[in-house]
Amino acid sequence: DYRSGGGIGDIYYNKSTDAGVTWMAQDRCLDVNLGGPGDSANPALIPCGSYFLVAWEDSFDGGYDIYVGSAD
Repeated sequence: DYRSGGGIGDIYYNKSTDAGVTWMAQDRCLDVNLGGPGDSANPALIPCGSYFLVAWEDSFDGGYDIYVGSAD
């Protein structure tokens, strides 16, 4: 989403460990420290047992590339 401002999209996640009764206090940003500002878009979730992999496109280096992060 665009909550960080500047028209640059980021990929955030949140999770519950009790079937949705409670959630983490803050969302976590997956696309941090990629080397510069860039637009992150088109996330896809891949379930892997007790965690998820998240793939997305990011343009921090001038062109869109695919990145993967873990949301455990």
